[in-house]
Amino acid sequence: MRSIFFAAVAALFALVALRYLGFAPGKTPVAPPAASANEAFARTARGLAQLNLEPVWDELPPAWQADAEELVTLMRASARPEVWERGFGALTRARDVLVEKAPLVRESQRLLAIAEVREDLDDAGKRQALEDSRAVAVATLTTVLESGLEDSDNLKYLDLRELSSGFLPEVAERLRELEGHADHALMPADWAESFLRLAALHEEGAAPRGTPLVVTMELPSSTAPVKELRFQMVRVEGRWLDSRVAEQLPAALDTVRAEIELWTTPPEGAADPALELLGAFEAGLDALEAAEDAAALDAALDELVGQVTAQLLRRKLGKLFG
Repeated sequence: MRSIFFAAVAALFALVALRYLGFAPGKTPVAPPAASANEAFARTARGLAQLNLEPVWDELPPAWQADAEELVTLMRASARPEVWERGFGALTRARDVLVEKAPLVRESQRLLAIAEVREDLDDAGKRQALEDSRAVAVATLTTVLESGLEDSDNLKYLDLRELSSGFLPEVAERLRELEGHADHALMPADWAESFLRLAALHEEGAAPRGTPLVVTMELPSSTAPVKELRFQMVRVEGRWLDSRVAEQLPAALDTVRAEIELWTTPPEGAADPALELLGAFEAGLDALEAAEDAAALDAALDELVGQVTAQLLRRKLGKLFG
């Protein structure tokens, strides 16, 4: 699920999958709000099995959908060409590092910790876990970079509902195109089967009913012998949502709005925080590109994380103390 969450977060904040480029299927009718927690969970589970987040989008309160769509409009209206171009350039370089340094990525001790790969795996298993994570990252970045959004004006074609249904399947297709990953599923088959089985159980009304509805799944994972996923459906503004979405999405939208202001509104009489952050990231990429062995790659990763963290900390302190 870490791979899926990574792709989903990329989908939300990179704002890709333009319909006119064919990244999403034609529109499907919007389903009426779920009548019960069981129905809402069944829709969510069936969608996850198919890498389709449209049921989650459709169940969001209309005001939340409007807030998300407003962010796209805001970004398009005020995007700065220099920042936009350098941002996409940095993403391109990051994708290329993952491609060109693949052997070093598979040997990286730092990435083993970052990816939280299971300690009980043998060396071959750990290398395969890192390779799988690398491939998902490459597929995700490639989907973003080939979306047409290097021109910010193309945001006018973006439909977030179509994005929710089309982005992850596109990433899955790009993943299968990578060498050695023709059989690599973004959603493991046993996970998909578990989601579909639970969806059917809740659709048939055979599952326990209650408010809030809580569903716990135990699935195999490269980061733990058993990965526990817990869904808790709660009532919000007449809709049934997973508690994590209900608790975190409003704050996430506020955070994205603040970040858009940073990246799109040049500050007056002060250093440009967006360009400084990009500069730190680019300097880290310089070190990654120069790495010739796994130890050098790990040192470069430390440098990248350190520089970016320093810039973020400076921004936070600037906000606190003016």
